[in-house]
Amino acid sequence: EVSKGLGLTVLGSVPVIPHRVIAHLNNPSKRHHEWRARLTEAVDGIMARLLRKANIQDTRTVLVSSAVSGEGKTTLTTQLAMSMARNGHRTVLVDLDMRHPSLHHVFGVDVEPGFSEIVRGECALKDAVKEVNNRLSFLSAGSWDRSVMASMTGGMAERILQELREEYDFVIIDSSPILPVADTRFI
Repeated sequence: EVSKGLGLTVLGSVPVIPHRVIAHLNNPSKRHHEWRARLTEAVDGIMARLLRKANIQDTRTVLVSSAVSGEGKTTLTTQLAMSMARNGHRTVLVDLDMRHPSLHHVFGVDVEPGFSEIVRGECALKDAVKEVNNRLSFLSAGSWDRSVMASMTGGMAERILQELREEYDFVIIDSSPILPVADTRFI
């Protein structure tokens, strides 16, 4: 339906994971292992399609969004970035859900400095990117304010993303939901 009705390319699908399970995916129990395995297989399939697209069209930046919050975009972006890194690609995961950042909690780092601080000229990109492991890095959203959005309309976001594309094989972006705020459309 999505492909035919909207004319969009479907890269894959992920299983619907109950909210009570998603919060505990790293639990070593057999039940959680099965959910984790299903999610990993689905994301690895998406990664394979992205790698093929990257080879054909040089597509190395992926922005994941959703209509509204709570649809799993943060889980998908995290898993996708980890899958890329597991498969030997230098990957940076960027949290651009500026008003409600959450990825810094996943990696146990401070929200600042991040993308917002770079945009405002308070720090350099190299000082805000945190290395998770030798193949995966993370750039948090930072502390959002209206001046960040104003700077992004002037092309600042594109300059930052271009620098990341030059440094990494893949840039995976977790963005805000599209319907409630205009942030993703600016990005």
